[in-house]
Amino acid sequence: MSDNLTNYVDQLAAFAAELRYESLPAEAADRVRLVILDVCGAAIGAMSEPELRALAAWAEREGGGPSAQTLAFGSAGVALELDEGCAASKGHPGVHVVPAALAHAGKRRLPGSALVVAVAAGYEIAARLGAASDLRPGLHPHGTWGACGAAAAVGHLIGLDRRRMAQALRIAACLSLATNYRAVHEGTTVRNLWSGFGGFSGGLAAEMAAAGFTGPLDAPAEVYGGTIGNGFDRDKAVMELGRRWLILDNYFKIYACCRHAHASVDALRSACQGRPIDPSSVEAISVFTYGRAVASTGRPEPPRTPLAAKFSLPYILATWLHRADLGPDSFRPPVLGDPAIMATAGKVTCLEDHKYTRLMPGTRGARVALRLTTGEELAGEALGSRGDPHAPLSRAEVREKFLGLASPVLGGPEAEGLAKAILGLDHASGVPAVFECLNDSMRKAAQ
Repeated sequence: MSDNLTNYVDQLAAFAAELRYESLPAEAADRVRLVILDVCGAAIGAMSEPELRALAAWAEREGGGPSAQTLAFGSAGVALELDEGCAASKGHPGVHVVPAALAHAGKRRLPGSALVVAVAAGYEIAARLGAASDLRPGLHPHGTWGACGAAAAVGHLIGLDRRRMAQALRIAACLSLATNYRAVHEGTTVRNLWSGFGGFSGGLAAEMAAAGFTGPLDAPAEVYGGTIGNGFDRDKAVMELGRRWLILDNYFKIYACCRHAHASVDALRSACQGRPIDPSSVEAISVFTYGRAVASTGRPEPPRTPLAAKFSLPYILATWLHRADLGPDSFRPPVLGDPAIMATAGKVTCLEDHKYTRLMPGTRGARVALRLTTGEELAGEALGSRGDPHAPLSRAEVREKFLGLASPVLGGPEAEGLAKAILGLDHASGVPAVFECLNDSMRKAAQ
């Protein structure tokens, strides 16, 4: 194996091992705090789900160590489909990196700045490997390259040098999952475990690298470009490393459903032009969007579980027409199963428009056309959606989203206090306040 093929691993490892808070751009540090806030809100808000309460109870029985906490919190983070993501990576770096970093930093009672820089390093590694990877069709990205991001974050926290950090990345790649979208389309919640396991295996990889375990030299490219992928661009993984921060290109979600549906929702809203549309007056809805959105969310079968509903574009658009709301309750009974919504969903047809496919991954576009029983036709287009880099949420909006998710679980004052602690991590002497509050949310859920 020639050096030029594996040098990208060494470059990524050196970046992750040697990144210092002082060299982190202020804008990137601020975005890290918002990502931590967003991931925590999404995870805490999901703690009322019965299987997550059971998982939290299991973590407690296991002694509440970092590995068990990472698995429980990382799995909760995706359950509501409200976790942030990064378009360039074609996935969700934060939910893999943040739970692992929080658990390990909390155990060691490290300063807040250490957590911020570890998440920055881990997010960048995960996002870059995701951007460089061409995963096979039908493979879900959770639990794949995100494991390497968790390994980088935990490796930074435990002080791995660049040599052992490289081994951590290689080991983590070898622990990646071979996931399948069928689990999502059937609405099975094993999907939520993938992100938790990605963080878990990444943390384990860092600890094993510290113990002296090793991995194949070119493991990320071989796994993400061969075993579970069709190609891997090594140059892309390190292009402008340390100069361009992919976390600054992240997005925050405002709809509790698959991101591939969001542009179509905004296109529908544009078509309605702010006027209320009686769903019973809709004769047909045609959606034209990019290929991956159709493959991920365009299936015509009526969804039978909350997760399946979050990945059903016909259900999502019908629900918005009926409720003008796509919060978590819109994907649970009795809304899920409402005959009127299901009837409207049956009028939705989803088709690929190659014009929008060519814009990916930089821009997610869609056009939606409605034909009414009166003969009137309405149409709207969206290039991207609210929360994307071109239309970002403000700091106050991300905070409000967090409070809306966390307050019902923690109580208003506790949620306010946690938000303040996370947004002030740089100035905190440690992360115990954040760490203990997250533990409390799991303990409450387990009761």
